[in-house]
Amino acid sequence: AEKLEVCKKYGADILINYKEQDFAEELKNQCNVILDIIGGPYLKKNMFALAEGGRMVTIGLQGGNKAEINMGIMMMKGISLHGTTLRRRPVDVKAEIVRQTVENVWPMLEEGRVKHHIHEVLPLADASKTLGFLEASSHTGTLVLEP
Repeated sequence: AEKLEVCKKYGADILINYKEQDFAEELKNQCNVILDIIGGPYLKKNMFALAEGGRMVTIGLQGGNKAEINMGIMMMKGISLHGTTLRRRPVDVKAEIVRQTVENVWPMLEEGRVKHHIHEVLPLADASKTLGFLEASSHTGTLVLEP
């Protein structure tokens, strides 16, 4: 509930408690773009949530790299599945991404058009406490370690 309140505060239109609700059912055929960090286990649900002509971009495989694709659903809905990672990119491409981020995203942060939520700033000496937040998934935003 606390995490949902934080999301609401930052302007979320749809609030889903993924431990109590099935996000795919709640979002059925509504998503134009899905940015996925989980990978394999979420593919079927993500495809269900995608609207006709929707696009899914997988940028992480936290849940695993294996999945079965229902090509019929992909074709009937006209959806596109993409995968990418920064790790394999050459240094000059990564540098260009950073440059564009500084040019295009930083001003939105500075102007308050894009907001971020810092859960807590902790001294570097308390890094183990930070890991505890991550393991328990009890944080509601970014955890900052300060030297």
